Amino acid sequence: MLAAAGVDFKVASPDVDEAALKAQALLTDDLAHDLAKAKARSVSAADSADWVIGSDSVVTVQGQSFDKPADRDQAAEHLRLFSGKTIQLTSAVALARGNAIDWSHAD
Repeated sequence: MLAAAGVDFKVASPDVDEAALKAQALLTDDLAHDLAKAKARSVSAADSADWVIGSDSVVTVQGQSFDKPADRDQAAEHLRLFSGKTIQLTSAVALARGNAIDWSHAD
């Protein structure tokens, strides 16, 4: 979407311990939101004026959250588990600059 809008950007991998945040999260909305903010802060430099976008999505079915499937077999297993059930997808985005979160939202 950024490229289509003509925005110049770079992709960087955040240094975030997702397992630790997942262990602390009480609500799925909080987890996606916390992960997005942590990722944005992780890449944002304190001395930089560049904007950083961090994002995350969490899938929950019957109160259980699911990570991205590791392979095709696990993806098929997830689909079987999800069949006939309501899936909740919570997505979050955070905007950071100077190692501080300026805006974030989860829905």
